[in-house]
Amino acid sequence: MSEAILDDVIEQKPDYALISGDFTQRARASQFEEAAAFLKRLPCPFIAIPGNHDIPLYHWPLRFLQPLRGYRRHINTDPDPILVDSEICVVGLNTVTRWRWKEGRVRSSQIKSTRKTWLSNADRLRILMMHHPPSEGFMKLSKILGEKPDLILSGHLHQGGATLHPDGPLLIAAGTAISNRLRGGQANAYNVIEVLSSHPHAVKVETRAWNKKSFESIAAQSFEGVDGKWKLTSGPAAVHIEVSSGHS
Repeated sequence: MSEAILDDVIEQKPDYALISGDFTQRARASQFEEAAAFLKRLPCPFIAIPGNHDIPLYHWPLRFLQPLRGYRRHINTDPDPILVDSEICVVGLNTVTRWRWKEGRVRSSQIKSTRKTWLSNADRLRILMMHHPPSEGFMKLSKILGEKPDLILSGHLHQGGATLHPDGPLLIAAGTAISNRLRGGQANAYNVIEVLSSHPHAVKVETRAWNKKSFESIAAQSFEGVDGKWKLTSGPAAVHIEVSSGHS
């Protein structure tokens, strides 16, 4: 599966790869090494954040004293990375905590840093990436950022698709890219996000899924946003990624 998705990503010719965590299953060194080797073969720069599977589950001393040691050593030394170019401003937030396995947390220092970054890049498409999907509490908290995020990218649930949040942002969830631990009747899949326009902001979200032989486009949605309020302009309101029994 890793070779198939790599071939497909290369064909898409992306500017960046945005990866929302879970590079490993149990945060073992061998798993991090395999993930790092895959990342080196990507055809573009990447920005990444850790997932809850990227900290030890049963190695208690390491989990509590150095939970991100393997991630920092093999993937990225910065768990809260920032990427800015002429069109986009991506802020990655590490929501993983050593005290919880499945639930995430956003710290006040991260909120302050994000607000500072966005205030200095107000004209760009604001993208927030975190492993855990945003809760209602976080959406209320995000209002103190001064400007709401335009796009919120997340992982964790292994169920991909793009949906609109009532408060305005566009929520884009990552599916299961490579692992065979599939959930919700979904096939292996990933999203391709294309920035169509900067004024007003407009994006196209293409979902590409495994069809037993290769990855193919199964849905395309276009969205437009003004002042942080987004709407669907074309494509389905929801995307269901049918499961495939074929794995390689």
